Amino acid sequence: MAQTISIVLYKTAAFTDDYSQDGSFSDPIWPRQSITWDGDAGEVKDIQIYVRNDGDVEAFGVSVEMADIDGSDETTWSKLATTQAGLPGAAAGNSLALGDLAVNATTNFWLRVQVPVDTDPESKTDLRVRTTASLSSSSSSSSESSSSSSSSSSSAESVSSSSSSQSPSSSSSSSESSSSSSSTATGVAEFSRGFAVPDQLQAEQSEWPVFPVESEIFPNGITLTGITIRTDGDSTYSVTLKEFTSPGDGSPSTIVTIATAASDTAATNILTDAIIAAGSIIFVTLDTDDISWVEITGTYFVN
Repeated sequence: MAQTISIVLYKTAAFTDDYSQDGSFSDPIWPRQSITWDGDAGEVKDIQIYVRNDGDVEAFGVSVEMADIDGSDETTWSKLATTQAGLPGAAAGNSLALGDLAVNATTNFWLRVQVPVDTDPESKTDLRVRTTASLSSSSSSSSESSSSSSSSSSSAESVSSSSSSQSPSSSSSSSESSSSSSSTATGVAEFSRGFAVPDQLQAEQSEWPVFPVESEIFPNGITLTGITIRTDGDSTYSVTLKEFTSPGDGSPSTIVTIATAASDTAATNILTDAIIAAGSIIFVTLDTDDISWVEITGTYFVN
């Protein structure tokens, strides 16, 4: 089960129709069918926008803000407030905190767009409403979505992105042995394990431990976000990671298989559906190719 934040903006409290997404410009916040602009300088229009967490993980610190993605910054044409009555006193261009949203939880806010008194209404396609949130109360990971708005007619778009901090670690190996290290940081963390002469190790047993997800440290488990392997030379080299629920698990589930190409010494797989339960152990099945060493690095966030 993937864990993702998806804060979606909707037209009504029925939460059935959302605004256009991913740059389709098919249904912008402005203009709405029920809203027309008379072409008057200083004209003001208010609209209520409904918000729902359509992801599968609680969203912390949800906020909305206006963003101008092209040309001069016209975010000060807008105001945001939790109620329509709060719009007159809101600071132009400021963001608005909506708090935390559990899965499927909803809220709403008001957007006011005012054409400056010395400016005629015109089509604006570079103003958009952006929502941001975090995966945890202390995480630096975030997910953003946005829809454009304008003073008269516009297009709308939605984008998604994420950012995280990463703390590196390294490992070293000696003949027929392995070593490992791990590090944690706010947001994304990393573990790494190196295996020397992996073909000889694989001849000894079929799977080798890489990273234990200790219940005392990770009571809600972890979610893997990526796996990288590095080898000592150009070769086609493949490993398979598995989740053992216990050291003696007789039927572990496969997490991912990752392989380098013949001309590469490294390969990376980005994972979107890799939740590892508390108490499980990540094991690896090594390749039997004759290489000197392989290093396996994983990135994850704490659930």
